[in-house]
Amino acid sequence: MGTTLTNGYLNGPALKYRSFFNWTQRPGNYDQVGTPSGEIVAGAELNGTQVEPHIARDPGEEIWVQKAEINSADISFWADQWILENRPADINTAYTTDYDETTFQVVIQFPDASTASFVPVDYDTTATYIFAYYNVTTDAGTGVDYGPMKVFIYRLGSGNPDLDALINGANYHEFYPFIPVRYKNKFLSSTYLPAAFAQTEKAYSKITGGSKIAELIAQLEDNESLGDIDNAYIVFGVSLNTRDKACVRYIYRFFNKLRASQIGGPTAYADWKNGINAERSIADLWNIWRTNDGSKVNEPTRPSFGALPTNQIRITGSGSTDVKYDVRLSWTFVNEGSGIGRGKPGATPGDTWIQYVGDESVQRTFFNSAQVKLSSDKFTIEKFRIYWQRTESTYTYLDVYGAVHKNYVYGGKAVTIKAKDALKDDDESGFIIPLHDQTWRETSIVDASQMATTCMYIVFNCYEVKKQKWYQSGIFKILFAIVIAIVSVIFTGGLGIGLLGAHLGVGMALGFSGLTAAIVGSIVNALAAIILSTLVEKLVGKLGPIGQLLGAIFMFFVGNIASSIQNGAFNFAAFFKIDNLIALTNSVGGGVANMMKAQTAEIGQQMVDFAEKAAEETKKIQQAFFDEFGYGAGVIDPFMFVDGPKPVAESSDTFLTRTLMTGSELAEMSRELLYGFSDYSLKLPDAFT
Repeated sequence: MGTTLTNGYLNGPALKYRSFFNWTQRPGNYDQVGTPSGEIVAGAELNGTQVEPHIARDPGEEIWVQKAEINSADISFWADQWILENRPADINTAYTTDYDETTFQVVIQFPDASTASFVPVDYDTTATYIFAYYNVTTDAGTGVDYGPMKVFIYRLGSGNPDLDALINGANYHEFYPFIPVRYKNKFLSSTYLPAAFAQTEKAYSKITGGSKIAELIAQLEDNESLGDIDNAYIVFGVSLNTRDKACVRYIYRFFNKLRASQIGGPTAYADWKNGINAERSIADLWNIWRTNDGSKVNEPTRPSFGALPTNQIRITGSGSTDVKYDVRLSWTFVNEGSGIGRGKPGATPGDTWIQYVGDESVQRTFFNSAQVKLSSDKFTIEKFRIYWQRTESTYTYLDVYGAVHKNYVYGGKAVTIKAKDALKDDDESGFIIPLHDQTWRETSIVDASQMATTCMYIVFNCYEVKKQKWYQSGIFKILFAIVIAIVSVIFTGGLGIGLLGAHLGVGMALGFSGLTAAIVGSIVNALAAIILSTLVEKLVGKLGPIGQLLGAIFMFFVGNIASSIQNGAFNFAAFFKIDNLIALTNSVGGGVANMMKAQTAEIGQQMVDFAEKAAEETKKIQQAFFDEFGYGAGVIDPFMFVDGPKPVAESSDTFLTRTLMTGSELAEMSRELLYGFSDYSLKLPDAFT
């Protein structure tokens, strides 16, 4: 058993992932798609006085910056700039913007159905900018004239040393590559982007253990609405709302690494909030002066709201074939702390979990027209905490503020997911923490092996915003959550193996086809495994101190029954010798295997009969499943699919019972078996009938 577990880890999915990453780094293997280039951009705290000197003005004019921030190339800022200059009365209306990548034009549609278009100046989707909303003021004798609000846009790094110094950048490489499957409404193939397709074929085969990407494409083509999906990528990472402890530990390590590269922290955040409150008081005083006085000589300080320090990591493709992959993870700051006791009731050493804490909002006031019309906006920062119970009496945690995930689909257009939405999502969220090789290698082989079963996703990018997603109809309304939760169904091409056989084969036997067959097959296999493991658990609970060990052996035997069933009679008395008990816990387990090899015919035949009968009963299971859960007859609890497979694996109690055996435990077990020989001899023959 010890050798089997060791070999399983050393030849398991974790090392397969590492081998895959190394393969993509070798010249010529993956240069068409390329490994992602990661870059951290950290923007310092920004206020209006830093920007005002750099905004052009005529003699006699002054610049009043009311709001300034550092942000990515969001096309809405250029739209605001154009509207404030050409149709200022429409700035607060519900207009929409679009960007045409063919003509390089911004198209604005107003509520009255009129449109406007223009070419944005210095627009670069890969750049970072300063955006400042300001007014031009002039001396009007005894008073002050305030012009309409305008937008100042500056691309950082374009030559102004004072402004360019406001951000810091650093490369952050070693992210796992993405695998493009579909681009601009067409699947990659030998005739469409053939050079990239040749490399994605090899990459997919390596990471899935020989599966063909053509089979995945064929399954995706089964859905009639797939034409709505423009781009599709296989990506590697961990969903923020994962419930897997190994994955949460990875998220903890990842954000802790980002903490070392960030700008800002708790002190800067507190200073910024105090500054916002102070500026609101200044704005109130200024508004009172403007309403009741207005004289130049009595004008108080004008309000100007600054920006909080921000951090962002951007992951993009770097290959010869540009397939427009662009994902950005931003955060305000990460702070680490510790506590005494348990992070939550019942927590045990090694437990990790994520908890949404809440949000904080600040109000900002602006005067946005020639008539100094008052308006305001609310800036909200969300916070979640990652716990790690280190010992029985201590734990650490990371507080993450302002985390936002953006997946850019087309020029400037992104799917934005905030932490709150991700953590409250019933399905696995699209807020995916990318898989970073260095952080992955710092993860234990056990955690990495567990993660490898849940860190491969396919992401569909759709430019059109749809009220009802294409998979929310018919059977997909029931099963899509399972596609996400049981990711391996997709990425083994339906070749995953369960108790009743291959997922795809079981699903096809039930009358389904393609991707649907693989999903249904995985569900039926999972239910069968739950039933079997529950029966075994009940059975071994009645067998005294040897029960858990026999249960582990039995489940190990079940796991191998499909590939090898040996001949002989199962003589339990052979286990009574202490040397054989020791053999089960160390690298000489091969000797025990040989002993069992000659003694398993009777139980082996029972298992063969069980497998054959299970195949016949599959349709009945399927019908009962849909009668109970499917098509409106009930409600599926998504936790069932997270917690369901758990009994199939060896429990922690069983593992510790089996692996922590020392001389005293073995002696006690041998003594118990010898003294209870007659009882066990009477019980065991009937235990499996």
